[in-house]
Amino acid sequence: MFIGKFLEHVAVNHFHEHAGVHSLFPVYQSAYKPRHSTETAFVSVLDEIFCEVDSSKFCTLVLVI
Repeated sequence: MFIGKFLEHVAVNHFHEHAGVHSLFPVYQSAYKPRHSTETAFVSVLDEIFCEVDSSKFCTLVLVI
């Protein structure tokens, strides 16, 4: 079990390094990024909504569950 977790950790680190160097993650993606969470994504969405409302623009939010 220890070897499996170790290999998983190594693979994830290599993937993150590769994705970071080649800018594979979208700017607003919160998953799989250090110091990002669902709260980060939620605050980003709320900020976009508030900016649109403050500019007197129409804003619609569609949630798919």
